[in-house]
Amino acid sequence: STTVKEYWDLGIDTPDIPYDVVQTYLVSDLERTDELYQTLLPRCSNPLYGLHMQDLRVLGEMEHNGLSIDWASMGAAQTQAEAELKELDASIKQFLPSDTMAEWFNVSSGDHLSALLYGGTITRQVGTPYQRTFKSGPRTGESVTAYRWESCSHTFPRLVEPPEGSELKKDGFFSTDESTLLAISENKAVHGLVTSLLRRSVLEKLVGTYYAGLVKICAKYNWTDGLIHGVFNQCRVITGRLSSEKPNRQNFPPELNQFIVSRF
Repeated sequence: STTVKEYWDLGIDTPDIPYDVVQTYLVSDLERTDELYQTLLPRCSNPLYGLHMQDLRVLGEMEHNGLSIDWASMGAAQTQAEAELKELDASIKQFLPSDTMAEWFNVSSGDHLSALLYGGTITRQVGTPYQRTFKSGPRTGESVTAYRWESCSHTFPRLVEPPEGSELKKDGFFSTDESTLLAISENKAVHGLVTSLLRRSVLEKLVGTYYAGLVKICAKYNWTDGLIHGVFNQCRVITGRLSSEKPNRQNFPPELNQFIVSRF
């Protein structure tokens, strides 16, 4: 009978190989793996080897069973979070030295936030539209809107002194990560601004990584059962600890607990 390897040699992918052929290959592979394990086991005095094999079975079952999610409630939470993000963006832009800056200021940009908090200059490219007419080629005589680009600089006054050691390699810019923001949060001049930035960071991660991100992961891996499966790794981290990915089920934030539905 035809073997899995012969199908592979013909360029046929595993999902397209007859089930009984793949099953025979899998059983044989598992038997050889177990035989190797039984052979090596007497040579291994560390009891963790046996524990590893038991863990492997448990983790495999955890991956298969997955997590049941209340997707409708999580979608409603995403809508609410996105609305709050818009409000926070508006409140942050109130600290800009000019109202006209609100059109191009990027609240997600570390450079822009550094300039807003600690002062500095932001240079951006500004396009001036004009009508361009093709003089040759298949589109000769056709007019389209094109842009002439030029640099435009905007200088921000300093609202607060940057903490010691917060300088970045990029000259004139400073860190705006969570620890740095917490270090300046007690300054009355920027307390409201920093509070908004910290809250925005939390919501942005919730929406991008979890509320919307988990939906994208399910679509990417074609999980049509409504469950989040993921992967648990025993031999990935150099310290030997367990890790998780696609998604990282070990680091779900507390805000996600309310959407996990127990089936037991």
